[in-house]
Amino acid sequence: MLEYNETSQTITLYDFETGYMKRHMKDAIILTSVLLFLVTLLIGVSIMAHPPQNDSDKLEQYAVIFPPSLSKTQTFKMVVESGGYPVRKGATDFIIISASNNPDHIKELKKHGALLVFDPVIKGACISEDKTTFQVTKNI
Repeated sequence: MLEYNETSQTITLYDFETGYMKRHMKDAIILTSVLLFLVTLLIGVSIMAHPPQNDSDKLEQYAVIFPPSLSKTQTFKMVVESGGYPVRKGATDFIIISASNNPDHIKELKKHGALLVFDPVIKGACISEDKTTFQVTKNI
């Protein structure tokens, strides 16, 4: 129903359907609540996935050379067994970049068969064929 008010020169539209406004307000409140929940969840997940790092949490990277007879899978396994995280492979299967915040990581790598361990920045791209990270496709 339309109503015209001559003094204020306004037109007012009345909807006499019972509960129309209440239903739409309820829907708006539910939608707002769901969106707020999803945004909060997204923020929480992103913080958990990338927590703020202290200086002690930063991982040192090492270029590791294993015996040439080892495969990429074996060098990957050796790094993991020594408590490190494989970052990427080198130009050959027996060269790998490892990361760890353990001060004894070099000793652990050598215990697991590493021939040489050094700072990967020294050789840069000479020891790296690509900059991709490892992708685990099967359990070792």
